[in-house]
Amino acid sequence: MQDLLRQRQEQEMMKQRQSKIQAAMQLPMEQRISELQNLGAYDIIKNMAESQTAARRAGLFRQPGMEMENPFQPFTLATSPGVKQLAEQYTKSFEQGVLTEEQANQRILDLQRMEDAFISRTESAQERKDRENRDRLDRQERDRLAKLEREQRDLLSRQERQQRETLAKQEREERQAAAAQERETKRLEGTEGQKLSAGFADRMVRSQNILNTLEGAGVGLPTITTSIAGGVPFVGGYLERQVADTNQQRYKQAAMNWIRANLRKESGAAIGVDEMEREYETYFPLPGDDPDTIQAKKEARDATTRAMIINAGPVFKMPELPKVKISETKKGKPSSTADEIWKKFGLETR
Repeated sequence: MQDLLRQRQEQEMMKQRQSKIQAAMQLPMEQRISELQNLGAYDIIKNMAESQTAARRAGLFRQPGMEMENPFQPFTLATSPGVKQLAEQYTKSFEQGVLTEEQANQRILDLQRMEDAFISRTESAQERKDRENRDRLDRQERDRLAKLEREQRDLLSRQERQQRETLAKQEREERQAAAAQERETKRLEGTEGQKLSAGFADRMVRSQNILNTLEGAGVGLPTITTSIAGGVPFVGGYLERQVADTNQQRYKQAAMNWIRANLRKESGAAIGVDEMEREYETYFPLPGDDPDTIQAKKEARDATTRAMIINAGPVFKMPELPKVKISETKKGKPSSTADEIWKKFGLETR
């Protein structure tokens, strides 16, 4: 196991070294050699030197477009006449491949020492001081520009990274928002069952508005007279409408609408007369009910209506309920008694 780990580490180090060597090969020649030396890539330096020497000897760098930069060229403009003469000789030897890179580097050092010595002999102390000051300022300026360039590269790199991160974050947020919107849309659309419940709940809420208003005003509730009239065979509905006032008729219509909405949700089938009567007795006041019973039936209607709203879920929207107008009951003429109703239609009293 340790051998395997060591082998992997060596492979990783080799990859890193190869990457550094490739990066060094992209540098200018004077920096490239120094970097390769730091990496210990002497075989590559040797191959480069041998290749360039062979190319110069073959005259390849003397062809148009193939000229190679001559390291002795700056010294042809030297202050020392002797240095200028030697630089011209070395230039020819280098171009002909007589001098290798290593020999050329040594000659360059020699020429630099000769030039410095000549300048030291010929220039005054003030001139030397001025030159050194200029050199120092030049170095500072180069360092400043190099630092500024690095800072600008770093700044651009950070800005690009921040832009990429910002765009990626925006894309994630947009995808999340779109997904959330899609989920919310589906939730609001609801299921088929919720849509049906919403319709029934709307009917029940509207009916409750009428029922509660009439009950609160103390009108609309059935009486013994209306109950008896409604029980007459064949003509009970007609008789009930004849003896009931406007508020009672509206109360009965709202109650029937509420019952149908509730029963259709529970059974989904046609509603029989007996079933309607049982529901009416369960949820609505009957003649003889005491106030506590009437209140209990109202609370039962409210609870059933709330359950229908809950079943509808987000599909249900509370409707705008109009103000219920209470009709004034006729005064002065007493309502018909049960016996009078039976006799009016030629029926025997029960």
